[in-house]
Amino acid sequence: MFPKDDKETHRYFAKHISNFCLALAEHLREGVHVDKLIYLTDDDRKVYAEKNHIPNHISLQLYERLVMAHRREEINLGDYLNIKAQHQSLLDILGACERIKKTPIPFSYAVYLKVFITLYSLLVPFALVSTLHLWTVLVVSLLFFALLGIELMGEEIEDPFGLDCNDLPTSDMAHTIKQNVFEILESRHVPVDEKVLYEKIH
Repeated sequence: MFPKDDKETHRYFAKHISNFCLALAEHLREGVHVDKLIYLTDDDRKVYAEKNHIPNHISLQLYERLVMAHRREEINLGDYLNIKAQHQSLLDILGACERIKKTPIPFSYAVYLKVFITLYSLLVPFALVSTLHLWTVLVVSLLFFALLGIELMGEEIEDPFGLDCNDLPTSDMAHTIKQNVFEILESRHVPVDEKVLYEKIH
């Protein structure tokens, strides 16, 4: 939508879309570390340091740039409406991820599972001992292990945005998007920080 020789605009969108993804991955954990965002000026750092919700602020910056481009007639109304819908998808993804993070397993459900597994494991040996005799210990142990594993898996996937081995690789996704965005808008790759990669994996 913008001229290919308008490198400033291409850089602006590449930078902010990438930072939105990077900030979102960190926002879903313990909060955004400004040092992990790319190409920030001193003014950017000061503004971001005052914000409680950095991904939201970055989306606002993108929206303001789109509105400005439309008012300056850099893009026509059709292009503006099309790209506005794409911008809205960023907010939709942000909201969906936040709802996942802030919707824990209901307390009553978690308690019910624990009570059921405990009672079942205590009572099932009496039903099996007359048939399996000493094998009852092994069979009940396996059943208890299987049921307990299901409960632990439920607790593990309750927050899928952390850094545990079973969590979603959100940082990997963010860095992949960053590489793709810069390749599309600036026809170049952005070097990946090896330290950041190490922190993502571990």
